[in-house]
Amino acid sequence: MSVLFSLNKQDVQLPRLIGAFIIVAALLMFVRAGAQMFDSWDAVKDARQCFDEVGENPAYISVSQCREMALELGLYVKFSQFELTKRQFWSALLQPIASLLLWAGALLFGLIVYRANFVPVKAVRPVKPARKPAKKK
Repeated sequence: MSVLFSLNKQDVQLPRLIGAFIIVAALLMFVRAGAQMFDSWDAVKDARQCFDEVGENPAYISVSQCREMALELGLYVKFSQFELTKRQFWSALLQPIASLLLWAGALLFGLIVYRANFVPVKAVRPVKPARKPAKKK
């Protein structure tokens, strides 16, 4: 049994409507987070490849260009560093993965709200029977 709300003499199932909006928004953001995750993976691979190319052919590309690529990912590469560390690699990837999982949770929450049956509960006090006045003899 769902909670029915009346709007203009028509029944509206407000919890299902809210759940549907949450599902649509979370699904769109889930797809966006997935795309960002794959983009960040490609960017990290490009930055690693840039550092590898500097080691092979330093005249072709400079280390400062590779550091700028890493800086766009939000990574700070030291001057004495000529490759990304594992910590930097994973720190660049964990934020998009966490975002993807957050929107997956929001999608699950929207499904729960959509499928839930809200039943109105009224706090009813037991009614005491009225006392009949005692009959006089």
